[in-house]
Amino acid sequence: MLEKVLTELNIRTFDEYIKTVGISDGLAIMRLYKKRNGYILLSLIKNKVGIKGTGLDAIVMPMALGQVALNTNPQAVEGIITEGGAVVKVHDCIFKGASPEFCVTISHYTADLVCEAINPDYECIWTHHLNKGDPFCRYIYKKKRDHVDLANPGRTITVLNFPPMPEADVKDIRNFVLTHFWDATTEAFMDLRGSQETLEHLVPVAYKIGQEMGEAFKKADPAPSITIAMVGGMFDMLGQMMHQLGTTQHVSNNEFYKEVTDCPFQTFPNEMCRQIEALIQGITHSINPDYEFSYGEMMNAGARNCSWSIRKKGEPVKGKSKDMIAADDPTKILAMRFANGEITEEELENKIAHMRKLGLA
Repeated sequence: MLEKVLTELNIRTFDEYIKTVGISDGLAIMRLYKKRNGYILLSLIKNKVGIKGTGLDAIVMPMALGQVALNTNPQAVEGIITEGGAVVKVHDCIFKGASPEFCVTISHYTADLVCEAINPDYECIWTHHLNKGDPFCRYIYKKKRDHVDLANPGRTITVLNFPPMPEADVKDIRNFVLTHFWDATTEAFMDLRGSQETLEHLVPVAYKIGQEMGEAFKKADPAPSITIAMVGGMFDMLGQMMHQLGTTQHVSNNEFYKEVTDCPFQTFPNEMCRQIEALIQGITHSINPDYEFSYGEMMNAGARNCSWSIRKKGEPVKGKSKDMIAADDPTKILAMRFANGEITEEELENKIAHMRKLGLA
């Protein structure tokens, strides 16, 4: 469930980002964030598998093993070393439905960085893409100075055997990719358009994904009566899957309240958690329109701990003052942008109407 949510968030927030800021500016900023995160990911994979050296076998392994970790079927990734270079085919990918720009950012930029970091004499050339209708993705690592027939790079020297990784290592790599690419998109959006406009665009995307998940949950488990304790327990399990630590403080017919003392998102921008809040709010409203979800305090907003609650509408939010609630109100944020001359009166009215349609205002 968590991986499906993160996959959708990655693809759809990136699409909204590119649609808003444009392909040229969008990719230019994302390349900087991918370089930062790519070095961390490269180090993570090298340390887990013990990759050493600067030869072709060392260059091809990090990207291929990252793709193995992202696939539910590790056999979907195969590779060979030929006279002309290393050739890798990927027959399935969790991002195969994403846009070409998404794949350029998450795959092409990463492959380029691997060459830069391990051996700059090499380059990576992509010849096939699943999201363009090809039966597989295919790329070739080759020396820059060599002229290679990309369709037929020569005799096979050896078949690549990707070393098996413990499931815990696979999850670490997968979670790193899914959380840090989403973070990169959010931070790039903020760099180009600021925090308020970023939230204005990405919060409705997260809420919509939540609504879809809530509808899917109801179809899969059509319980006659879903209580607040049941919904809160489901989100508590989701938090544990995200490696959150904390304790449930209060459960009643009207509220499920939890405090979180440690969370992998606590060092990420607060705008990431606002998207998580919208996502879970969308799930909650879909399951029962009389329930609502929100954070009280948030560590990446300066609080010592995080707190969240599921409650019946109208119930006060524990740990959150009236001023904090007002500051979180998307209509208040839009009103401030209007007052500052950032949007017109017509844009203000249209955006508020859209927020109300989604249940966010």
